[in-house]
Amino acid sequence: MSHSEHIAPDAVAPTMLTTPASPHRLSARTALFALPLLMGSALLFLVQPMFGKMVLPRLGGSPAVWNTCMLFFQACLLAGYAYAHALTRLPLRRQAMIHSFALLLPIVALPMALPAWTPPASADPAPWLLAVLTVSVGLPFFVVSATSPLVQAWFHRAGERAGGQGDDAAAQDPYFLYAASNAGSMAGLLAYPLIVEPTLRLRQQATWWAAGYAVLAATILACALATARATTAAAVRREERSDFPSAESAAGRDAVPASIAPRDASDEVLPAALQLRWIVLAFIPSSYLLGVTTFVTSDIAAVPLLWVVPLAIYLLTLVIAFSRRPLVPHRGAMRALPVTTLVAVTFFMARAAQPVGMVMAVHLLAFFVAALACHGELARLRPHPRHLTRFYLMMSVGGAVGGAFNALVAPVLFAQPTEYPLAIALAAMVRPMRAAGAAAAVRAPSLRRLDRALDVVLPAIVGALAWPAVSAAPARTVPGTYLLVFLVLSPPVLLCLTFVRRPRRFALGVAALVLAFTLATPAHARLRDVRRSFFGVHRVLQTADRSFNQLFHGTTLHGLQRLDPATAAPAHADRPTSYYHPSGPVGDVFAHALAPGRLRHVGVVGLGAGAMTAYARGGARWSCYEIDPAVQRLAEDPRHFTYLPAARQRGADVRVVLGDARLTLAAADDGAFDLLALDAFSGDAMPVHLLTREALATYRRKLAPRGVLLVNISNLYVDLKPVLANLAADAGWACATRDDPDVSAAQLKDGKQASEFAVMAESEADLSPLLRTGRWKLLARFPSHRTWTDDYSNVLGVLKWRRR
Repeated sequence: MSHSEHIAPDAVAPTMLTTPASPHRLSARTALFALPLLMGSALLFLVQPMFGKMVLPRLGGSPAVWNTCMLFFQACLLAGYAYAHALTRLPLRRQAMIHSFALLLPIVALPMALPAWTPPASADPAPWLLAVLTVSVGLPFFVVSATSPLVQAWFHRAGERAGGQGDDAAAQDPYFLYAASNAGSMAGLLAYPLIVEPTLRLRQQATWWAAGYAVLAATILACALATARATTAAAVRREERSDFPSAESAAGRDAVPASIAPRDASDEVLPAALQLRWIVLAFIPSSYLLGVTTFVTSDIAAVPLLWVVPLAIYLLTLVIAFSRRPLVPHRGAMRALPVTTLVAVTFFMARAAQPVGMVMAVHLLAFFVAALACHGELARLRPHPRHLTRFYLMMSVGGAVGGAFNALVAPVLFAQPTEYPLAIALAAMVRPMRAAGAAAAVRAPSLRRLDRALDVVLPAIVGALAWPAVSAAPARTVPGTYLLVFLVLSPPVLLCLTFVRRPRRFALGVAALVLAFTLATPAHARLRDVRRSFFGVHRVLQTADRSFNQLFHGTTLHGLQRLDPATAAPAHADRPTSYYHPSGPVGDVFAHALAPGRLRHVGVVGLGAGAMTAYARGGARWSCYEIDPAVQRLAEDPRHFTYLPAARQRGADVRVVLGDARLTLAAADDGAFDLLALDAFSGDAMPVHLLTREALATYRRKLAPRGVLLVNISNLYVDLKPVLANLAADAGWACATRDDPDVSAAQLKDGKQASEFAVMAESEADLSPLLRTGRWKLLARFPSHRTWTDDYSNVLGVLKWRRR
């Protein structure tokens, strides 16, 4: 049974504020307590990307780095909430003394900077990174994370001591301040890519963050002082009333309006089921957030910074749910949840991808409604303010478990990204269940058993109907075919819609729909293999006409190879395809820029299917740098691709080096490469640390005299020409580009893909063979763009706001 069925309303109503506090004018005291919540949350959302940029050049872009950072920040947040919960059990004077001391501790770590420690060369870097995080950012993050629950508890205490009258009545239900806290989080989230990153270097960011922390500490101490004064004033009033009793004092608590003075619930024991429900209601939107983010950034549009949008929506739902006057009523979100969920699931099953804006809006709207429903339930089930810190602690536990499940557990459990549809199905269960429970109570036991059986059987029928419908759907449904595809999918979806009054049945029906999509293979292609790692899900698809094997990461093609028409086995491994076609920019480089005798050693960053090694010939050495072991296994599996083994058979020495390219290249011999190709720029997580002044200095050391740096800048959403032109000008190099967007039908049948590449060399003379073709153009410095360094980058400044 769901948690909603376990908890009777009467069992938890005494400890909850089931109605929001009436709106009040914003008093000076309320503003004082709201300020540190806004500032503290903004600082938390600023420090995470800032520190990530600091550590990136030393450890690279490995998911182990990001997962370690994520777990550290979540652990710090939990510790901060637990600290606030424990602190509020103490007398106020002791709270103020302890927290004042805690506020002073981070001074030793500010401004934030990395210690001069060298990461281990071969051992697991996680302990090193945890130590760096603890020393550099641990104390400030821990102290700031305690701000929200602690200040809200003080605000309630100050208003409680004031008697809950006048402007202090708002303190009787202080949860609206959580909306202010999340508004601060949104401000920090949006400020970093829009304002902070484009204008400030990392050292300046750290300095300004330290200044913000100093202001935050001052406002927190002011809140403690205001709470202490209210407590003292309350003690004086009690003493005066005991000396001069009045009619008002004789009336006792009856003099305080019931709507703003809930009864004292401090001694009540919170039901364990209620606390578990808080955790579950926080877990679902946290997991949903990461699932929908991965889906829209890999399967819909690999746009840099797109991850900001779902996170902003998540924070917005918290702001709405805990506001005094929610913009969207909780009942409205609950009613909209089944419809928006099924619409998103229908688009999901149809593999709808165009128009991108509409498809993305459908999925994000469903996420918005689901998160608002969960957070609205949390707001509805909020306890008496005396239990405020425990409530936030349980919410933090649920959020952390949701994040850890998606980041660490799901990649191990699921070969496909099943956590996203699983979160959709769980969210579908967050529905009011009192009416269903009341109706079931008056039904005969045999009918109740039948209902429970149908809760499983009917969703199974939905899945059985959906399976062939999903299999018949095209690879990428486009607007012109929506009507036909949706008609095919409508029977199971409409059947699921009839389950709305049975939340468990409806949730299982949604799960059956998305499971059918996950397991069914589309008619257009045959799924040959799927591998999942912390870097994502990689699929090998064979086209329906058995012409090519294709390697996909989400919607991004990472390589393809021709198949023998007779055997459907990989063939023609000496004929480059996709972005590396002989008629494209890469073919120019191998045909004109570098004579065969000069290709002694080639380095390739980004393996893909290994198609570039089709240019490898006997006697040459090729070093392919790849960060994802799953990609290496697929590229070296002869059932899928034979570029690597064929190159070795031709006498080339082809080696695959695993690890982040910037770190592994540093171990290569200086002057080793005649050609160094960077092909790691497809996707929303653009490896900025490979495109900085310091990174270019590494490439320069590793290139032989007259060596050439080749960079794949094919991207629908990012224009890297200003970045490379300024890096070249800064280093005194020459840079040229070739855009090859037009692909004929014959070339497309031959496996060619549109591409754009840049080449860099120490002098223009080294690029003259390419320039003489007339297809390559020299690039000059872009004065409107700053040179990227390890201390500064601006992804927002290179986005293509208009696609061709």
